[in-house]
Amino acid sequence: MGAEYHCYTADVTCTFPTSGKFTELQKEAYESVLAAVHAVEGILRPGLDYREMHRKATRVIAEELTKRLGLFTAPIDAVCSEALVSRYLMPHGLGHMLGLDCHDVGGYEPGHFKDKDDVSLTGLRLGRVIKEGFVLTVEPGCYFNPYLIDKWCSHPIHSKMVNEAVLRSLIPVGGIRIEDDVLITRDGCRVLNDIPRSVEDIEAYMQGRIDWIPGKGKVPVA
Repeated sequence: MGAEYHCYTADVTCTFPTSGKFTELQKEAYESVLAAVHAVEGILRPGLDYREMHRKATRVIAEELTKRLGLFTAPIDAVCSEALVSRYLMPHGLGHMLGLDCHDVGGYEPGHFKDKDDVSLTGLRLGRVIKEGFVLTVEPGCYFNPYLIDKWCSHPIHSKMVNEAVLRSLIPVGGIRIEDDVLITRDGCRVLNDIPRSVEDIEAYMQGRIDWIPGKGKVPVA
């Protein structure tokens, strides 16, 4: 979702429970992805390679899903080495440039191209060093796709690195995506959107217990 202003676009994604309340599994999956958002936005600044930010996000998701649900049975370093999150749970990139087009040009330096041999970066649209003034998205996600899960669980190596029962229990969750639009500043980044993100705020807003005003955040219902 988002607005256009003088032909410049926005690209914001929210995930919420249609019932107005997260189930326990939905909550754990959602907060795992939200932790990746916070981890990236907490360090994103000029001079960092966005490919490393993508890897950071996938690592945090793996760590959180393991801490919360016991998803991975292998060491996290091994999970990241095999790019299991990128292969099976987040088969898209962390983000992209944002401008006159939603998926704007400039994701790679002139003369440079996506490394198609690196499976951890297959879906990434932005593979360059970040500069002040860039506007881009931060949008980690986690999808529990039955096709990819079947593929994962039949793999001779990767199947031994995950708790299949936990993995399949997450299929009804469907998927989580949290997408912010950020401006790269001199020494960090500024999130341009202002919407409910925590489980508590989303539930309170959907249940009519709070209102939300951009720039002010949550306010009591009048």
